[in-house]
Order: sequence, then C-alpha cells, then structure tokens
Amino acid sequence: MTKSAPIALSEALQKFVDESPIARKAQMSFIRRAAQSMSPGISVLDVGAGNAPYREFFTHVQYRTL
Repeated sequence: MTKSAPIALSEALQKFVDESPIARKAQMSFIRRAAQSMSPGISVLDVGAGNAPYREFFTHVQYRTL
C-alpha cells in the first residue's frame, strides 16, 4: 500500500484533540496510522464511538459506530 500525504484535520477534530492534547494526540496518531493501513471497502465497527470524532480518517472504508 502506498502512503499518502497526511490529510489536514477538520476543525471539529482539532478542537476535540485540543480539549485533552496529551492523551488525544497519541490516540489520534495511532488511529490515523491504523486507518491508513486498512484496505478500501473493508468494514470497521467503532464501538463506543460517541460522536465519532475520528470518522474522517475512515472515508475509504465502511465505517459504522455503536
């Protein structure tokens, strides 16, 4: 899989991360890398997603929340 350039964060996600930067920056980095490693079209279930703040990393997959 070819690595693509990082996509700029939406204003909503940046605000979410800024609310708790120490914890959420590391979490966001992990989630972004995980999302980039997923093949297009696979199904992803985000359990405990709340408002699904990381949804924008998963536009290439079938992203569902619970």
